Parts: sequence; C-alpha cells; structure tokens
Amino acid sequence: MKSKKLLIRIGVLLLTVSLSLFLGACNQSGLSETEIKEMVQRLISEAGPLNAIFFGEGLPVEDYDKEAVENSVVAFQYVPVRADAPYQSIESLKEAASQVFAQSYLVNLYENAFEGTEEIYRRYAEDSEGRLTRNVKQTVKTTDEWTEWNFDTIKIKAAKSTLIIVEIDGVFAGRTETEEIMLEKEKDGWRLASPTY
Repeated sequence: MKSKKLLIRIGVLLLTVSLSLFLGACNQSGLSETEIKEMVQRLISEAGPLNAIFFGEGLPVEDYDKEAVENSVVAFQYVPVRADAPYQSIESLKEAASQVFAQSYLVNLYENAFEGTEEIYRRYAEDSEGRLTRNVKQTVKTTDEWTEWNFDTIKIKAAKSTLIIVEIDGVFAGRTETEEIMLEKEKDGWRLASPTY
C-alpha cells in the first residue's frame, strides 16, 4: 500500500515537472502570461490616439475654407497643423509611432502617411517653411468604424523569443469578432506588428 502511494506521488511529481518544462518551452518570450496581457493592453491603448492621427480625423489643422475645398476638383489640399497639436513635424510623428509599432508595420504606415502611393496621396507633408500640414481631402475612418477591444478575452497563442501572437475579441459594427494580434521584439522592447483600429 505504501509503495502504491509512493508510486502515485512520484508519478504526480514527474507529471508536474514535465508540464512545467513543456509550458516553459512554449513561452520563450521571457515574460509571464500576466506581463504579456498587460503589455498587449498597454500597446493597443497607446495605439488608439496614433490610429486616429493616421487613419481617423488626424491632427487638428488651422481654419480653412471648407466649402472651397469640397468644391475643388483637386484630390488633395494640405492645411497647416495647428500650433496646439501634439506633433509639429513628421519626425516627431515617426518617433511617437516607433514607440508603439514594429518596424515591419511602420514601413506601410509611413508610406501611406508621408510618401503616398499611386492610389492615395500622403496624409501629412511639410510645407516650404517646414510646417507640418495635413491633407484635409483624405477620406478618414469615423468613430463608429473603430474596433472596441475586450482586454479580458486576451489568449496567448504563441510566445517566442521575438514574436508573440495573441487572440482578442473586438466589437466592430455591432459584431464581436476574434482577432489575432502580433507583437515583435525590437532592441528596446516589444511593439505591435498588427493593425488595431
């Protein structure tokens, strides 16, 4: 009887050790589950204002003739950003974005925002005097087009040394959908590598 209890205890101990080794091998990020979830929540929250700057209403601009702009056949109209805006240069916008988004994500973001493509004009430019301007004719996402994230639903799918993938529920247009969000590790910390708007 004693030997049976001893065998059960040894079996439980071996199972515990095996599980801890397996789980440790699965999470190679160097962060605990709680730390990962807190980091995901923080980064998505910090991305919100930047998403509004790049895809939403954008930085506030000086007064301009809205009717003249609407009636203009020109596809772009750059108006100086107001002096009380949180960013006054492309460089300061890039610096803020690089604290939240991974370089792999920033490539396309910067192209659309500062360079433009054949399909769209760049959103921001600096004028001949070095002032930051915004294209006020660019189509933007409205408030009801943003995803509302439910941080209580974060599930870790993978946690490697340089990549973390989580699933999280978001409400978009009245529908709850589960989205995958990727984070990449860079020299000075983790950054979002997926859109969060």
